[in-house]
Amino acid sequence: MNNNISTTTIDPAAARLNAARIGIQHIGQPILLTLGMIGCILNIAIFRRSSMRINSCAIYFHASSWANLFCLTWGLFISMLASFTNNNPLTYNSAYCKIRYYILTGSQLSSRACVVLACLDRFLLCSLSVRQRLFCRASVAIKVISITIFSCACLSIYVLIVYDSFPQQRLCVPSSAAGRIIDTTVLFLFNFGTPALLMSTLSGMIIWRLKQNAKRIGHQRVSVLYTFTLTHLCHSICCNRDCN
Repeated sequence: MNNNISTTTIDPAAARLNAARIGIQHIGQPILLTLGMIGCILNIAIFRRSSMRINSCAIYFHASSWANLFCLTWGLFISMLASFTNNNPLTYNSAYCKIRYYILTGSQLSSRACVVLACLDRFLLCSLSVRQRLFCRASVAIKVISITIFSCACLSIYVLIVYDSFPQQRLCVPSSAAGRIIDTTVLFLFNFGTPALLMSTLSGMIIWRLKQNAKRIGHQRVSVLYTFTLTHLCHSICCNRDCN
C-alpha cells in the first residue's frame, strides 16, 4: 500500500513540474531568442560602420557578436525548435549531436576569447610603450581573431569524440566518464573561470594604468605651468631693468 501511495503522490508532482518546464520553455525561449538576436544584429550593425572598422577594440567586439549569434542559433534556437515540434534529433542522430555541440562549444569559446582580447587591447593602448601600443591596430586585430577562432575550433574537437546520442535516455551527452571530465574541465577553464578572471584582472589594471597616466599628465601640466610662470617672471624683470 505504501508503494501505491508514493507512486500516486510522485506522479502528479512530476507531471506538474514537467508541464511547468514546458510552459517556461514555450514562453521564455522565444523572448530570450528575440532579445538576443536583436542585440547581436544591432551590435554587428554598429561595429560594421566605417569609423569602427579601424578600431581594434571594436573589431574584437564585432567578432564576439558574430560568435554570440552562432551560440543563439545553435543553442537556443535549436532547443526551441525541438520543444515546439516535440522532435529532438539530438537524441537519436549521433552526427547531428556531435556537430551541434561542436559548433556551440567553439562559438562560446570564441566569444569569450574575443572579449578578453578587447580588454587586453584597451590595456595595451594605455601603455607608455610604443611597442605595446602597436598591438592596438586593426590589421593586428584581424590576424589575432583568425588565430583565436582557429585555436577555439581545434580545442573543441574533443566534442566530436566524446559526445554521442542515447535514444533510450533521449540525451546527447559525453559517452564516458573521461569524456565528462574533459568536457567539464574545458568548459570551466576556457568558458567560465579563466575568461572571467582575465577580464576582471585586465579591467582592474586598465583603471590603475589610467589613474597613473592621469597623475603623470597632471604633474606635467604643473611643471609646464611652473616653467611658464618662471619664464614670464624673468622676462618681466629683465624688461623692467631695461626700462630703468
